[in-house]
Amino acid sequence: MIGTDGKVTLLDPVPLLQRPDLVVTTPWYNPFLRRDAQADVHGVAIMLYELLAGALPFEQVPFRYAGCAQSAVEAEERDLLMSLYLSFPKPRELNSRCPVEFDRVVYRALADDSYGLSELRLDLEDFLLK
Repeated sequence: MIGTDGKVTLLDPVPLLQRPDLVVTTPWYNPFLRRDAQADVHGVAIMLYELLAGALPFEQVPFRYAGCAQSAVEAEERDLLMSLYLSFPKPRELNSRCPVEFDRVVYRALADDSYGLSELRLDLEDFLLK
């Protein structure tokens, strides 16, 4: 939100509740209903994608597996769904004016759990300083 003084405030739509049955987020921006920093990485990447490409990266989200422990679902079925989820078009395929660097940033943010907020910040800063 941008206040009348021009100050930007980020709001976290996921309260720190210990109720996995309570869904308080939009799955298109937090497809795995994560309640950790990786949810923020996914959300920022998806918002960048939408801003640059003019569309969400995917129509369906792997909502069925949201919040599930890896052992709670069959690995083959989960892997198949994840491959479909991560096969979204590159931002540049939808908007030829989109910077090529964002293809990598968006994919890493959505696909690589070791790619955190600090890496995303550094990549965005590097891009802006070029």
